[in-house]
Amino acid sequence: MTVSDAEINAEIDKIKATLPQGMTLEQALQSSGITEDKLRSEIRFSLQIKKAVEAQNPDKKAPSDKEIEDYYTTNKKMFEVPRPCMHVMFS
Repeated sequence: MTVSDAEINAEIDKIKATLPQGMTLEQALQSSGITEDKLRSEIRFSLQIKKAVEAQNPDKKAPSDKEIEDYYTTNKKMFEVPRPCMHVMFS
């Protein structure tokens, strides 16, 4: 899977947008102890993984609210949290 420099730059722009006001990317990288080259490498790898997963599931879409509700209704037992027995708690 290939990742272009433009895709990496777009991800870096997203990171920059989340930085506290007045902090530069260089300052954030320095405080994290990584270089810009290392950041770019990690972003490239992450995007390659994302593309590989998407390629395996090209028609995968998020479930609708109705599908989620139906799944929950059909599988309610899976979502139950057992309550502790009161006699065990007070013995």
